[in-house]
Amino acid sequence: MNATWEAIALPKLEEGYQLMHICDVSWEAYELIGEAFLNRRNIRLNYLRGNLEIMTLSPEHERLRLLLGLLVDIMAVELNIAYIPFGSSTYKQQEAEHGVEPDQCYYLSNLELVRPIMRLDLQRDPVPDFAIEIDVTHSSIDRMGIYARLGIPEIWRWDGSNFVVHLLQAGGGYLESPTSSLLMPEFQVAELTQFVELAWRSDFTATARAFRKWLQQYIADHGLTA
Repeated sequence: MNATWEAIALPKLEEGYQLMHICDVSWEAYELIGEAFLNRRNIRLNYLRGNLEIMTLSPEHERLRLLLGLLVDIMAVELNIAYIPFGSSTYKQQEAEHGVEPDQCYYLSNLELVRPIMRLDLQRDPVPDFAIEIDVTHSSIDRMGIYARLGIPEIWRWDGSNFVVHLLQAGGGYLESPTSSLLMPEFQVAELTQFVELAWRSDFTATARAFRKWLQQYIADHGLTA
């Protein structure tokens, strides 16, 4: 690499939500900045053709991220679905000049391929089967477009009040759907909204118990097999 750490003017970011957009950032600089922020998990980097967005995550965002991850974990256990979560790992492709960090992402069909992997490389490794996108910070970069270019089949997006499932189409781009194609296709993902509201009034333990009880009844009522 020709760039040096001194050549990268890293912005000072305080705790709490902030969003900074920087233009004309080279791929080399993007990777260096990513390394600099590697251990700051309250930071998200989005990159698209020279445009870099640096985002600090609010407490609201982090609580939602952890809650939705918990609900997906319960669904997978109750339905006996084998999966591996990769959290907010970075997915980037230099030739396409884009990179994104999902709020949560999961491998189902390719879990055997990624089981031993500690550091992802999209030149070698598959993309996740689905990701969770918490859109309460109004990114200035087309994150959904990056997900589509990466080829992630399904995105669960929370817009601040509702869930929408986005299913990748053969011609590129996403089509909105009320249901998931991966976890319980009969399940209306918007049903999770009530448990987000419950978590705000209660706590994660009570919410997890309530969701598990509700989900077990849903599975029984719809004749689904776990």
